[in-house]
Amino acid sequence: MRRLFTLFAAGLFTAAALPVLACSCYTVIHFCESVGPGQSVAYGVVVEKDTSGYWWMNVAVLDWTSAGESAPDTITIGGGNGANCLVEIGHFSTGDTVVLTPTASPDWDPGFETPHPLYVLYGCVRTFLFVKNGKVTGPIREGLSEQPYAAFKADLAGCIFESSRPIRSFPNPANEGFTMLNPSGLLPDRMRFVNALGQEITLAVQMAPDQTSLWVNTADLPAGVYFAVLDFGYVRRTLKWVKM
Repeated sequence: MRRLFTLFAAGLFTAAALPVLACSCYTVIHFCESVGPGQSVAYGVVVEKDTSGYWWMNVAVLDWTSAGESAPDTITIGGGNGANCLVEIGHFSTGDTVVLTPTASPDWDPGFETPHPLYVLYGCVRTFLFVKNGKVTGPIREGLSEQPYAAFKADLAGCIFESSRPIRSFPNPANEGFTMLNPSGLLPDRMRFVNALGQEITLAVQMAPDQTSLWVNTADLPAGVYFAVLDFGYVRRTLKWVKM
């Protein structure tokens, strides 16, 4: 049974952004740098390709991240020719296990009717990695080229967070409490509060329905300097605030 994970569910680009001339762009090398807020990530197996091997392929998706409950089980990926900024399908073979960041492209025409939703892979970012023996391989991020899929998936929140806007807090100094703004909407894997001596303290936290802000109640704290420590995968963010 396919597991669904909720982060976000939109693409980095839109079909309307396709250039009509030869593709010219700065290529992002690492997968982590390419995954921004709203990007869905699919883990699956290439089950079919067109006879030429370069125009389209079907991928059976075993696991979606950020795609929501209506995510399809099989998708058709349209290929590129080097001039339209799309990844060439020739990179893939039937039976390959892959991690993809596909962007929905209902206007792309594969030349035949397909029962599967249509997607593309943009070539100006790192939109795919291969999975071999349960390990994701390729340029995941700087200094990392192989990682078990479970660990890779856990790190995706950190990848998305790195490319999003920073967390902010206000008011600072605080009295009764303060608000932490997290525009990415990503939930930290771990959140803790410490005082200036590094001692962990317990505070009541209330989350907004859209997950983009947290209200932290500091009414019972003595005056002093405090820190909020938030872990997003391998990324850690520390916020400093002063209680009046």
